[in-house]
Amino acid sequence: MDDPTPENIERYFLLQKQAIDKSEVFAEVSKMVTTGHPELDEGRRRPRQDSFAKALEETAEERKREVLTDFFKTHALVMFMDRNCSSCALMGENFFRMQQTHGLVWQSVSLDGTLLPPEISPSQSFDAGISEQLGVANGGAVFIAAPQGNTFIPVTWNPTGGAEIADRILLVARRSGLISDEQFRKTQAINPRVSEVGPTGTGELPEILRQADQHLRPFGLHLDATEATQ
Repeated sequence: MDDPTPENIERYFLLQKQAIDKSEVFAEVSKMVTTGHPELDEGRRRPRQDSFAKALEETAEERKREVLTDFFKTHALVMFMDRNCSSCALMGENFFRMQQTHGLVWQSVSLDGTLLPPEISPSQSFDAGISEQLGVANGGAVFIAAPQGNTFIPVTWNPTGGAEIADRILLVARRSGLISDEQFRKTQAINPRVSEVGPTGTGELPEILRQADQHLRPFGLHLDATEATQ
């Protein structure tokens, strides 16, 4: 590309054709090897036929409701809103439905005095400094409120739809140890792995990642729970 002479362009496309031909042969042989293999056939984890995959998804959705209902017995959600968040009302409606179906306890915190209709969110409050503690600058942010140590764990920093917010809650809860790996796996529309994956890495952070952390630390890392008072 730095010296696009006719000869170099020809070399480029000849090499590209060889790479494409090799990848085609690789794909054909891979299909022959993996089809029907007890560990390599991914059809065991998720059926390829739509009707079977749909049945798996329906089972996962039912289990997702069970896990979330149990989770919301001990954890709540906090949603921040302001007048610039045009989707916050829709998020509030989604949480209201989850309140009816999953027993969700949630509270909206107004950053600028904007409130949701009381029939959607009967539990509302005005910001008394908690947004600054949690680093919230705009409406749409949602946190899990964990009773242990009065901690708040970020789920999203922007307006997020009902189905996605449920998936995010499960992911964050698993990452934070609030639900078990087994509970999380039950909610996924895919069968468990047929072989175990061993641990990777030595436990020591590579130098390139340590340097990245030093560079990013001034911007703040938000994976961990944050203690706050309201």
